[in-house]
Amino acid sequence: VRFLWLGFFPLLFLASAIRTTRASRVSTGTTGSQALGRWAPAALACMLVPGFFWLGDGPMLSKGVSLASYREVYDPGKYHGHAVAFLRDAGLEGNLYNSYFMGGFLGYAVAPRLRSFIDGSLHISPQVMEDYLALQLNADGSEDFDATDLLDRYAADVYVGIGFPTPPLTHRPWRHTALHLDDAPDWIPVFRSMQSAVYLRRNQRNQENLKRVERYYADAELPFDPGRGLD
Repeated sequence: VRFLWLGFFPLLFLASAIRTTRASRVSTGTTGSQALGRWAPAALACMLVPGFFWLGDGPMLSKGVSLASYREVYDPGKYHGHAVAFLRDAGLEGNLYNSYFMGGFLGYAVAPRLRSFIDGSLHISPQVMEDYLALQLNADGSEDFDATDLLDRYAADVYVGIGFPTPPLTHRPWRHTALHLDDAPDWIPVFRSMQSAVYLRRNQRNQENLKRVERYYADAELPFDPGRGLD
């Protein structure tokens, strides 16, 4: 789906070729060879379309894509839907820290009120990716790494951590970021599920967000302490 915009280029070739052909009928300044020079790349561009599906990346991409799967309801567990639903329903705003694979879904669910840290497109600087991986890979809680410093550097208001330190599957790496801010004095826990956690930065800029969280839990008739966060 993300490559469909490339169809714009063969359309440009076709439009240019048609324009040149029409101009040649009313003007003697355009030769037949010039018109052919316009039609040739247009025809070549059209021929490349089936070539993409037969010989290019099409066969590789089609293995993981089916029309039937697009008709199915998305799997909320894959994108930690409970945490995303909390962000949406509480109406939180500001800068979000999130995992790479969740970026597209978060953009769909909570943008523009919350701006994703990384959206899954890799349209970011190498430094951002380096900092992102530093936090993601710090599963052992190394003393020489401070997640709060990194989050402050990017002015993050809301943090979405996923995965807890449970035994990993055999020969499979296990990343867990839900507890990175568990003892951070400047961050308040505002949501917790079996697989995810959401923290809110404790500062003046987030006072409105804190009030939104209070209203959210008041409406749900659940206890919430704005000083300590969710118990």
